[in-house]
Amino acid sequence: MDIVLITSSMGKREKLKARQKTALGSAQLIIGTHALITDETVFRNLALAIVDEQHRFGVAQRARLLEKAKDIYPHFLVSTATPIPRTLALTVYGDLRVSSITKRPFDTVVYNRVVKENQRLNLYRWLFAKIKETKRQAYVIAPLIEESEKIDVSSVERLYKELLSIAPPEISIGILHGRMPLNERNLIMERFRKGEIDVLVSTTIVEVGVDVPNAKFMVVEDAHRFGISQLHQLRGRILRNSEPAYFIMVVPDKIGYDAYRRIKAVESITDGFVLAEEDLKIRGPGEIMGLKQHGEWMLKGINISEISSDERFLKIVEIAKRDAEYILSQDPDLVLAKNLPLRESLELFRNVITVG
Repeated sequence: MDIVLITSSMGKREKLKARQKTALGSAQLIIGTHALITDETVFRNLALAIVDEQHRFGVAQRARLLEKAKDIYPHFLVSTATPIPRTLALTVYGDLRVSSITKRPFDTVVYNRVVKENQRLNLYRWLFAKIKETKRQAYVIAPLIEESEKIDVSSVERLYKELLSIAPPEISIGILHGRMPLNERNLIMERFRKGEIDVLVSTTIVEVGVDVPNAKFMVVEDAHRFGISQLHQLRGRILRNSEPAYFIMVVPDKIGYDAYRRIKAVESITDGFVLAEEDLKIRGPGEIMGLKQHGEWMLKGINISEISSDERFLKIVEIAKRDAEYILSQDPDLVLAKNLPLRESLELFRNVITVG
């Protein structure tokens, strides 16, 4: 089997060679980043698309990938460790068949805390003391790489300098962000894995694909700037074994109501499925046939956000989905007289969506 890799960071010649194999069909398995959905990447016969960490893909991006299949509709598998509102909404309508792994590989204990801005200094004093006491490591996450004149939030560069100035000499501080050269990033992560760095100040670049079991502390600065699913994903970085972990969210002394609800949900709930439902209630499911991924979606006066977890409603959806599959198996084009009203309704709905 010929396997090729396509990423935006590859050299031009190497990338061109990989894309030629993909276009000709000589490559049976193509692995890549968002570079797979650019116009330059062409598939000869795309039959299966697997999207890992699907919450990192937008609606239009996933649709673009499927469009590359040309004449056939490929099998489509998406996976994520964190269910997201849109996934739940689509599931309610039967567009996705979902398999859920609810059992954890090991029992985990995590202490979640919300700390106000005016307690930051005490927080870091506590953190440094705990690191020395337990010999464990910590992540400190910031929303931005560098200072912004437009947004008053923490940056990795500022935090790094601040922690260097207040940390005891025996505490080693490192910095990591996406603008650093790849080899430098890899070196920093390797030092962190080996325990040479006690506190890693980073952006959300560590959100997925990072496994450092000895890291048992995480501080998220300006946590109100992150969504529920992202905070839950970040928390997963310190739940790599059964040892207790500490997840601390730093917020301003005053934050908005929705932000407060998000933070309190993450603080009180560790089950990703329950968190996703809370996210659905707060943000709304977005458009079922469209690009908007948040806000209320009404159907004949019914708010999907409020009833999506209702067992009776889910049962009705299951029955409706089964009936729809049966009808399409008997009459795929809906040309039988008894199905014409259904066909007309669908065409009318499609025209409304197109005009909108």
